[in-house]
Amino acid sequence: MFCYFSTVYRVLPEKIIETRTYPLPERLKGIELAFIETPGKKGKFKSRVVAIIKFSDSFEYKTKKEFYADIEKHKVAKNSDWAWKDKSKHGWIIESLEVLDARGLKSVYRTRPF
Repeated sequence: MFCYFSTVYRVLPEKIIETRTYPLPERLKGIELAFIETPGKKGKFKSRVVAIIKFSDSFEYKTKKEFYADIEKHKVAKNSDWAWKDKSKHGWIIESLEVLDARGLKSVYRTRPF
């Protein structure tokens, strides 16, 4: 199964929470997904699989203050394209992550379950 994300590939191994404006769908909990990086507005590449990821659960951030208190976990800066705007945010808890090499063929980084 695939899951599309626009992310900064270099911070991926440091993240323990992925953020969205909606909760993690039940059908995606606990299964391995292809983490696909999309180029966004500034990227000069095509979409690419950068990791295999598994999410355990999600939760809702109730306020901007609460969201930015977790900045070390989700790596979303206030000036980011993914910053808190008009909608509330949800944190998707990363259970495991296997970052792939540039060709998507082998693991170059494997997390331990959090």
